Amino acid sequence: MSGLVTTMRREMRRLASRPIYLFAMMAVPIGCALFFMSLLREGLPTKVPVAVVDNDNSALSRQMIRDLDATQLLDINSYYDSYHAALEAVRRGEVYGFFVIPNEFEKNAVAGHSPTLTYYSNMAYFIPGTLSFKGFKTIAVTTTGSVAAMQLVSTGLERDAVGALIQPLAVQDHLIGNPWSNYSI
Repeated sequence: MSGLVTTMRREMRRLASRPIYLFAMMAVPIGCALFFMSLLREGLPTKVPVAVVDNDNSALSRQMIRDLDATQLLDINSYYDSYHAALEAVRRGEVYGFFVIPNEFEKNAVAGHSPTLTYYSNMAYFIPGTLSFKGFKTIAVTTTGSVAAMQLVSTGLERDAVGALIQPLAVQDHLIGNPWSNYSI
């Protein structure tokens, strides 16, 4: 036991012999803790700026855009006519992602085809990229459910029986700059 106490005393004298050791053990961790507490003092960021490419411009697509903008996580601040214009806005850092609604989306959804919703999230900035991904995914899933319910009701099923039979739309997600999901990077 005396060997342990002797070793502890020796090491404490070594730590006290150089101020840089005390600084590294005490000041640096406290400084890091204060930095991160001040960085996120307001909590999780909300209203991440995103864009929409609405190639359909139908009542269903406008409803989806209103739903996207109504979420706490997203703020639609730009509308683009093409995928390339929206991608350029992501590259410039104006938006952290964009949602693409394809041509004839409502027509194909009502006809029973499976239109594909596509959204792109810039995961180079982890927190806004993740928040935009979550908001896009939520709206895509809820739209999928409402379109499937609309299709089933149009075939003659009662609204009460539709809930158990809902089939999802095909949804594509592209996480731009995410080395964990995009192995080609």
